[in-house]
Amino acid sequence: DGQAAPPPPLPRSGPCSATGQAAGGAVRKFSSGVRTALSVADVLEDVGRHGQDQAASQLMQSVLAGTAEASEQERERLQEALLEEAITLSSDSFGNYVIQSLLDVATADQQDILSEKFRGEA
Repeated sequence: DGQAAPPPPLPRSGPCSATGQAAGGAVRKFSSGVRTALSVADVLEDVGRHGQDQAASQLMQSVLAGTAEASEQERERLQEALLEEAITLSSDSFGNYVIQSLLDVATADQQDILSEKFRGEA
């Protein structure tokens, strides 16, 4: 289908190997070659869009796993936002890994919400 294979999920600890940055942040390289830092706050602005970006999705995985520097409030906001975007992200090569990471840390209530969202989607 012409798309590159998605990267493997990030390790549960240590530096973010895909970006060379500490797990607390990611670097996004734009087509112009400019690199900019990507923060948890940036990702929270549009989880659906950022979840489909390689560097941002890796940052989200790190936040969910607890290896990225993020407050508990940011982590909870990310989980809530991901619940809203679960269907869209699950069909994306990068977003799929984020949803898998969400499932690893989801509460029973969040798992029920995801189950309801995916019922009939297969």
